[in-house]
Amino acid sequence: MNTLTKEKPVVNKVNIDSGLCIDCLERITCIWKHNLKMYCENHN
Repeated sequence: MNTLTKEKPVVNKVNIDSGLCIDCLERITCIWKHNLKMYCENHN
């Protein structure tokens, strides 16, 4: 969480509070898949 650990821009992660899918980027019920990547049920 420090600026020293930044390697590449976080693109594959989503804000859990917003509940946005990294694929459709819409406010839907997402599930945890592929480690830390979040996919909605439509992209399951």
